[in-house]
Amino acid sequence: MKRLERISQHSFLPALVRADSTVLDLGGNRGEFPLGVMNRYGWHAVAIEPTPALAQHLRSAGVEVIEAAAAGEDGSVEFIHGDGKELTGSIMGLDVVGSELSDAAGLRKSRSQHIRYPGY
Repeated sequence: MKRLERISQHSFLPALVRADSTVLDLGGNRGEFPLGVMNRYGWHAVAIEPTPALAQHLRSAGVEVIEAAAAGEDGSVEFIHGDGKELTGSIMGLDVVGSELSDAAGLRKSRSQHIRYPGY
C-alpha cells in the first residue's frame, strides 16, 4: 500500500515521484508546498505564481518561478491582486477573490500570461 503524504493542504503519493522529477505547483503562494517537497524529498519544484510580490518571495526562498497564471488555454488575461497583509489574486474577478480584495484600496491590475499544460 502506498502512503499518502500531505504538505500545506496538498496530498500526494511520494512513491510515484522519481528523485529526478519536477513538481509543479499551480499557485505557489508563499511557497509552503514547493519548499516542503524540496526540503523533505530533494525534488526540484517550479511554482506558477502571477502575484508579483509572491513570485519575488518564492524566488528569494530558492524556488524556480514562472510568473504567470495557469489556465486551460493560451493567451493573456487581466489579473487582479492586492498588496495587503494576505496577498491573493484572481483572474475571475473581485466577486470570486473574497473579502481581502473586496475593498478597492490597494488593488492592482496587471496582465498575466496564461500557460496551458497539455495533458492536464
